[in-house]
Amino acid sequence: GGGSWLFVHTPGGTRVYRVPDEEALGPETALFAGLFESRDGAEAAGAARLHDSLLRAALDDLPPGIATLVVVPDGPLHQVPFAALRPAPGAVPLGARYIVVTAPSVATWRRWRIEPPGELPAAALVIADPGAGDTEVATSRDPNGALPYARREARLAAAGLGGRAKILEGGKASEARVKGAALRGYGVLHVAAHARLGARRK
Repeated sequence: GGGSWLFVHTPGGTRVYRVPDEEALGPETALFAGLFESRDGAEAAGAARLHDSLLRAALDDLPPGIATLVVVPDGPLHQVPFAALRPAPGAVPLGARYIVVTAPSVATWRRWRIEPPGELPAAALVIADPGAGDTEVATSRDPNGALPYARREARLAAAGLGGRAKILEGGKASEARVKGAALRGYGVLHVAAHARLGARRK
């Protein structure tokens, strides 16, 4: 019948909930995303409004024992940090109650779950904590905030991707250095950094 819908899949079955259409959500999610970036608490009211319009009914119906939420957003919802949503402006955020994971699409998530992983290429380029200095402690100057565990993630990823993996971190992970790398020589590119994703680019 048209409209926008939230599908909730749990071990007990599937439920469907009506949610606001993209035209209504677009401005609200853009405003919330902008306020969230300031990290000064101004986003609390918007977090509660989005929680009510998108998730409250579904969360109220969840069976006991659910600890992880896998969110597959669409359209303007790609801008929403779901872990920051909360049932009231003064309540704890969703990320304090659940492990919140975002997946790019249902088709991709299904493929990850049912298809065995292919053989990894021998070479990987791992980029971590760009803009920070060369010290062991990650202190990123990125205006979006520091990523204190990015270098640890990079080293774990490199170890899992094989001995020929190359790591660029801190000051060595500059935009110019990455763009100048011979990327055709790598089969995997792993980035541990902040990113921006437009609502129309999935």
